[in-house]
Amino acid sequence: RLLPYLYAAFYASAESGLPVVRSLAIDYAHDAAIYDVADQYFFGDAILVAPLESTKDIARVYLPRGTWYDFYNDRKEKGGQQIYAEAPMERLPLFVKAGSIIPMQETISHTGEDAGEVLYIHIYAGGTARFVYYEDDGETYENEKGQYYRRVFEHGRGRLVLGATEGKYASKFKRAKVYLHGYGKIKGARIDGKGATLTKETLRQCAKLASFDPLDKEDRDPYGAIEITAVEVSLRKREMVVEWN
Repeated sequence: RLLPYLYAAFYASAESGLPVVRSLAIDYAHDAAIYDVADQYFFGDAILVAPLESTKDIARVYLPRGTWYDFYNDRKEKGGQQIYAEAPMERLPLFVKAGSIIPMQETISHTGEDAGEVLYIHIYAGGTARFVYYEDDGETYENEKGQYYRRVFEHGRGRLVLGATEGKYASKFKRAKVYLHGYGKIKGARIDGKGATLTKETLRQCAKLASFDPLDKEDRDPYGAIEITAVEVSLRKREMVVEWN
């Protein structure tokens, strides 16, 4: 599901030289507290990962300044402090930085599968962000001849700008569904100034591994669900603006 986010992160890494998986010290070099944190890292620009031993079910997590969202249930946490997060064996503590943009797709088991034609763009309230989305065929070097799809996403103040596309490659995604995290009650939305339909959904960021999962003896849900508002967009090559209030 995170492949669009990850592929774009590797593109950004190739352009900037910054690693996809990196120390908190790169982004928060002036926060003295992070130098006492040896077991957390960033996965791309938006996601903070806090791994722990499988024998533990509570993780001690340091969140840098700002606001953070629990990836699984959207619970907000204030940064600049240490928190304790529930971490059963099947749930790795993940936190999303406020203001982030995270593109996703349908769940696939390998890259040869069809991920459908909808790109899921997750927008997190509380800041601004610029995300360079990128696609190519994933197999050849034709991207060096212009066969790529590049598009800048910019988010802030109740709007998402999808920049005009660059490159000759045709994206596999024809539509986008924009999920609005942390915005509370949303009254309306517009796409390029015209009214758009809002939908309410129950979103699960993760599903059980299998119906016969031996860890799930009580048929419990270790991940939880999010009640969220979304707006769907038919993607065009030109610049597009999605707004909400």
